[in-house]
Amino acid sequence: MDSTPIFLYFIRRLHPKKVSISGDSEQKRRNFMRHFVVAILSVVSFAFAENCAQVYMKARPAANYYNHLYTIVKQTDYRANSDRVYTNDTSYFYWNGSANEQVTDSVVNIDARRPENNSTISKANGTYAQYQENGSQGNMVSYSKKKKYEEGTINYSGDTLVISHVLYGDYKRAHLTTMKMHISNDTLHYYQDSYIGYPDTVDDQDTSRYFLIDNPEKENHCLQYYYNSDKNEWVKSSSDISYTFKGDTLIFSRRSLDIDDIYEDKVNYLVLNSVLFDKHTTKAGFHRRKPYSTLSNKGKYHDVKGRLHSKTIPYRVLFGIGE
Repeated sequence: MDSTPIFLYFIRRLHPKKVSISGDSEQKRRNFMRHFVVAILSVVSFAFAENCAQVYMKARPAANYYNHLYTIVKQTDYRANSDRVYTNDTSYFYWNGSANEQVTDSVVNIDARRPENNSTISKANGTYAQYQENGSQGNMVSYSKKKKYEEGTINYSGDTLVISHVLYGDYKRAHLTTMKMHISNDTLHYYQDSYIGYPDTVDDQDTSRYFLIDNPEKENHCLQYYYNSDKNEWVKSSSDISYTFKGDTLIFSRRSLDIDDIYEDKVNYLVLNSVLFDKHTTKAGFHRRKPYSTLSNKGKYHDVKGRLHSKTIPYRVLFGIGE
């Protein structure tokens, strides 16, 4: 395509002959405007179209602090059945850094069921995650109370992405996971291999295979299939995966259901790095605004009602990769 503005390119495609609106025909003017609007809408649709494969490849790594393209700024976790709510938590993430290197300044955890469990974890107290990338590789590491909690690398090349992840947690042995995502013909092929072992043992090996496609019956919803090795066949998953875009924010949702009819909704709010960060060091949060400005007070900690505490409330570990 030449340097012709793209909306004019579409107009020319719609009207091979020269379009004129200088005549005395009102109908010509109406036809021109109608085709013009259609052309513009076509350009907008083309420019911003996303499908499940593309969204999932971007969202899943970012949900685990591999901030390639997107960075997580908020997460909700709701677990319940028809009789009881088991979990209703929200976490807000505040990052410092640039588009290629970030670190969590603090994370605010809110428990809607038990406000006494509200907490703030921060880099100042030795609990944080950081990510940096160079070329086609990114590196992530997180710490819990100044001890390394997990680390890994993400390699991205075209339609393929590979993550190698080690979760140390609070145990003597580590949980090692390798994830590979590959897009082919609007289908995301997702492979995950994991085992427990370190330094010289291997246990609890697990291999999972999935593929995701767009749900033709529900816009912005995905159909997920997993490979059942016992039956030697692909089986449709009960998980409901969906997404939506609101301004600069990608909202990525996953609902799962277990055998006791307990469902869990995990929702991640992700913002483009190019929007969240600029070329200079900046402090950023959800939609570039902090709902709790008191976090900047050094040596002081506040709960969600603004009450002052001399120490942080014991934190809940948020780090860890997986569905």
